[in-house]
Amino acid sequence: MQIIKNITLFFAGIALSIAQPGVAPQHENGEAIVVNKCDVPVFYASIGDSGTVQTLPPGGIYRERFRLRYLGKDHDGEAIYGGISIKLSPNQTIAGDKQAFFQSTITQFEYTYHPLNAPGLWYSVSNVNGYVFDSDNGWNGILPWPFQKDGLIVEGSSSDCATITCPGGNPNGNSTCIQAYTHSKDDWSSHGCRNSNSIALTLCPNSNFSNNVDTTKIPPNDSQSCP
Repeated sequence: MQIIKNITLFFAGIALSIAQPGVAPQHENGEAIVVNKCDVPVFYASIGDSGTVQTLPPGGIYRERFRLRYLGKDHDGEAIYGGISIKLSPNQTIAGDKQAFFQSTITQFEYTYHPLNAPGLWYSVSNVNGYVFDSDNGWNGILPWPFQKDGLIVEGSSSDCATITCPGGNPNGNSTCIQAYTHSKDDWSSHGCRNSNSIALTLCPNSNFSNNVDTTKIPPNDSQSCP
C-alpha cells in the first residue's frame, strides 16, 4: 500500500510540475508589449528606479523584454527583487511639457520578473494613480480613469496567463475598472504565469482607429519601436 501511495504521489507531483512549471531561465524571458490603438498619441515611461517620458503614436508598438530590478543588499529573501511600471497617459497637454506627465493621472502596466519565485512573472493593471481625487467621489464617471473612454485589454501569449479586461465606457456604474487596481491593496488584481510568456496590453482595443492597426506586425524580440 505504501508503494502504491508513493507512486500516486509521484504522478501527482508530475502533474503539478506540468501545470505549474518552475521559473524559466532568464534568456527565455518573454516581453511586456504595449499596442496603441487609440486615435491620439499616448505618453509613457518604463520605470524601475527611473525612466524618461516617450511618445507612442497611434498605431505604435512598444516592447521590452522582462527585466530584473534588483533592490539592493538592504533587502533579502523574496523582497530582493522589485517591479517595473510602464506608466501611460493619453493627456495631450503632456506633448508640450514632458514634466507634466508625472503630475498627470496615469494608468500603470506593471510586472515583476522574479528568478527565484515560481512561476517567475507577476503582472497587473493599476489605476491607483488614475483618478484626480483619492476618494470615491473621483470614481463616479465624471472624473474617469485615463483610458475609460475606449478601455484596454491585457492578454498573454498562452492560456496560462489570465486576461485583464477594462471595457470602455462606464459598464459597472462607478467608472472604475473592476479587474484593475483601484486601491493599493486590491491584490486580487495581480496575476502570475511563467516568465517565458509575453504579456500584451492593447489600449483602446475597440476604438474607431483600431481597425487600421495590424497587431500581427509586431517587430522581432529585443526591439522597442514605433511605426
